[in-house]
Amino acid sequence: MACRIDPLGWGLVFTDDGLLKSELRKKSKQLNKLRIEVNEISRIVSSKLLSTQFYILKKALQHNVNLYKDKVIQTHERKLRNLTGNSTLPFDASDTVTNLSSITLTKDQLNILKYGLNCSITPQKINKANVYTCFETVNYNIHNHLTDQGKASEIKRHLSGIAHAYCNSFKPSTKDLHKIKTIKELRKNRNIVITKPDKGNGVVILDRTTNDKGLFEIINDETNFRSIENDPTIKREGSLTILLRKLRKSNEITDEDYKNIYPKGSSPARIYGLPKMHKKRKEDGSPPIVSIGTHNYNIAKYLSELIKPCIPTEFSTKDTFSFVKEVRNLNMKNKCMVSFDVESLFTNIPLKKTIELAVNTIICHSQELKTSNENLTKLLLLATTGTHFLFKGKYFEQIDGVSMGLH
Repeated sequence: MACRIDPLGWGLVFTDDGLLKSELRKKSKQLNKLRIEVNEISRIVSSKLLSTQFYILKKALQHNVNLYKDKVIQTHERKLRNLTGNSTLPFDASDTVTNLSSITLTKDQLNILKYGLNCSITPQKINKANVYTCFETVNYNIHNHLTDQGKASEIKRHLSGIAHAYCNSFKPSTKDLHKIKTIKELRKNRNIVITKPDKGNGVVILDRTTNDKGLFEIINDETNFRSIENDPTIKREGSLTILLRKLRKSNEITDEDYKNIYPKGSSPARIYGLPKMHKKRKEDGSPPIVSIGTHNYNIAKYLSELIKPCIPTEFSTKDTFSFVKEVRNLNMKNKCMVSFDVESLFTNIPLKKTIELAVNTIICHSQELKTSNENLTKLLLLATTGTHFLFKGKYFEQIDGVSMGLH
């Protein structure tokens, strides 16, 4: 088990790395065993060959091993670069941490943050019930895929042994305890916000006043947002559930889709900003994000899957990596590249016209879709126009435009 700082830097999220350490120890033992076997085979082969023959054979084998090893290392370094922008883990906090706040962080705090907001460390204690539950799930999944059911009891016994050994031997190191203490110190500082940049990887520290100012500049735009007195979540969830029950009754959606998109225990969205480090105004925030748990989150996911096949690919690219690959293959002779940016694109989208266009496009591309144009329009409206969020204890809703994206 391990803990990491949450996306806003104020909580701890627990993940499991004990099994990874156990696997590393196991592989290390296997490696030592293989080395012994290799030495024994080398001794036998060398006794049957001339010294020059053995030398040539050894060099040839080592050459092949080095080629394979280099290939594996390059593959993992490429993955690491794509994820973090570094071929190796950063050794200096300035590589990944940008402190725009008025607070001077300690060396220990910077060393914790430099590995990113998803970095995991061993927690102070573990929940044994959670560990055993995870192993029960593993055993259940393995049991369903066994070709020889006679080995089910043996596998269960081995998994049980691993689980109990892990729980009984768990003990965080002094270094881990110090890291936990440092994270708690960061959490207590309510004057700063720890987040990630809008583009790329890394960690950004902002003064909370600066962060809030950027968000208030967005919220105070009365053409796109307005303040509301009460939380409309229950009412809007009710409107959506009534429509969904109607669609299921008329067989316009399947029982499986109904079960997946039906909202339960919804909560208002939270607004937060991601600093635009690639622009001059570093304090700018992002429009509100529809967070997981909102009444229209599942329906938005469902509708996005309907829209995706309708999006033309001729003049678009999958992601940044695909774009870079395509650009490298272009002949740029006597050509120049221009980048256009639309300010506040999402909040300025004309919803009614866009929804009408989306409905017509979906209907044309999805011949098997049973949902009528009218009800599809209602679903899109509920997924987009019912965007309300909580900020500083007050409720706001978006009048026009759409949210920045699903989180």
